[in-house]
Amino acid sequence: IECIFFNLKMVNLNFNLLKNALLLLALSKMRLIKFLSQCQTDHGGYGGAPYHITHLATTYGAVNTLVSLCDEEALKSINREKLYSFLMTMKQKDGSFTIHLDGEVDVR
Repeated sequence: IECIFFNLKMVNLNFNLLKNALLLLALSKMRLIKFLSQCQTDHGGYGGAPYHITHLATTYGAVNTLVSLCDEEALKSINREKLYSFLMTMKQKDGSFTIHLDGEVDVR
């Protein structure tokens, strides 16, 4: 009987650890979405941190991160109209893109 109680305690412990891990993951996901939302500027792209200038590389990273979360709230946090406007502003007539407003051109 002691063995059964020990096993039940271990199952309960494992369940609680899993539950807490999932809760932390959900909280971390929401914190990440909130942080990246604060990084999206009025221009539509993302800066490296809140109040940083909009940059094409950080925009790429932020959007990829939000999409990879596979979360509806993450996708809703992207202002698609402003993002599109930012990308079209960065696009040059020859098809290349500037890295940031009035920045250098990168043809990668």
